[in-house]
Amino acid sequence: MTDHDSSQGQLTTKLTHLREHVHRLEAENEHIAAELAVRSAQYASLFENNHAIMLLIDPETGDIVDANNAACRFYGYHWDALTRLRIADINQLTIAQVHEEMQRARTEQRNYFVFRHKLASGDIRDVEVYSGPIQVGERALLYSIIHDITERKQAESDLRESEERFERLANITFEGIVIHDQGTILDANETFAQLFGYTLPDLTGGQVLDLFAPESHPTVSHNMLSGYEKPYRAVGLHADGSTFPVEILGRATPYKGIKARVAAVRDITLRKQYEQRAVELAIERERVKMLERFIGDASHDLKTPLTTMKISLAVLQRDPDEMRRQRHLNTLEIQITRLEELLNDLLSMAHLDKTVELNTHPVEVVRLVGEVVETVAPAAANKQHTLDFSAGPDRCVLLADPNKLQTALNNILTNAINYTPYGGQITVHLSQTSQHGVITVADNGIGISIIDLPHIFQRFYRADPARNTVQGGMGLGLTIARRIVEAHQGRIDVTSELGTGSTFTITLPLQRGANG
Repeated sequence: MTDHDSSQGQLTTKLTHLREHVHRLEAENEHIAAELAVRSAQYASLFENNHAIMLLIDPETGDIVDANNAACRFYGYHWDALTRLRIADINQLTIAQVHEEMQRARTEQRNYFVFRHKLASGDIRDVEVYSGPIQVGERALLYSIIHDITERKQAESDLRESEERFERLANITFEGIVIHDQGTILDANETFAQLFGYTLPDLTGGQVLDLFAPESHPTVSHNMLSGYEKPYRAVGLHADGSTFPVEILGRATPYKGIKARVAAVRDITLRKQYEQRAVELAIERERVKMLERFIGDASHDLKTPLTTMKISLAVLQRDPDEMRRQRHLNTLEIQITRLEELLNDLLSMAHLDKTVELNTHPVEVVRLVGEVVETVAPAAANKQHTLDFSAGPDRCVLLADPNKLQTALNNILTNAINYTPYGGQITVHLSQTSQHGVITVADNGIGISIIDLPHIFQRFYRADPARNTVQGGMGLGLTIARRIVEAHQGRIDVTSELGTGSTFTITLPLQRGANG
């Protein structure tokens, strides 16, 4: 065998191993995709479509980070509106009290709470909240599972007063029922006895505290003696020495001529397991969804300019013609600029996710808008757009951060330029009302469909056919613009018709006493 034949054989072997490695990678990718599909279905079932009301909260700021469909229905908000609120906007405690309770949940001093929550309609509801810490990537959040107990509290106020009625209902209920006088057991149902592993004769005359683990004695004793009438949790002690979590609800009741106390006791072992699993699945699904979205967009938007740059570099290495070399150098510069813009968008969104710090001072809006229009004019000219700017006669002054406000307006104008076919018309107009300055950006571009319109301010969202190598971007421009405008206590509204064009309206509060 010659050296050439040996080298050829080695090359063939390496190629065979490489093909096998590629096949394994493809199989692993298919497995990962299947896992993602299963987790997506689990998440939809146990979080998004769950009847239990679930929130994720930042314990430091009180911001509502995420909410499931049940939470949106219960509080009466759309998801994007609900996740712009803080929990203190809903909870009827003071801000200081809300922060104190969040810290108790964060440090696991308590995981069960009873609050009064305000709905979007203004109605106040009594709720019980099961809350605790959960780690989401590098963020330490709180999960809250919320139950509306308004009707239950009303039902509790109508509890049975007659001994006969109590006995009939107690014998058929699935919950343990016990009647006691200052902790001495007077009566109970079979479910209660079975719950703790005793017979009814064994329990009668005994002490309630003997049925609970020592760590629960202070809570149970205090609630019995104080007449506490809200649900609370404790640790039950079975006759065999094992322990289990229970939920207790007690109230005063007449019994054989004395004022006794009745308590309903429920084993919540399965509920706690379900709650923990539901939260874990919700967090995992959110993590997977964010990774899917980011990887999909980033791989497309970063690969496109890199591919163009690679081709241009290859041509530069071989092409002796100076004009063609210069053209490819220009292409490289454009793609590098595009990569910088993509990364800047990501960095801007990361900063805005944390907080929006504004360096505000009085700003002449007509000058600010005019500077932005001049900045984007070359891009508009490249597409042969007509770009017009007009302003009303009144002096318009805002208390604003000019740099950030220019960024927001630049993003909206860039969006109009990109989404308007060659030779389009883009109009910018500044006006004001008695309390607000209004900036309108209108175009006769491709417009936005009814399906896409509610989502255009979501990060990474772009409606087709916007995704192409010319327009680029990661779908963050409008998201950044809205965050900046809302930080100025303003709002962005949009109207659009597919095939006709879009109009974005920025409304910002005027500086008092500086306009006229």
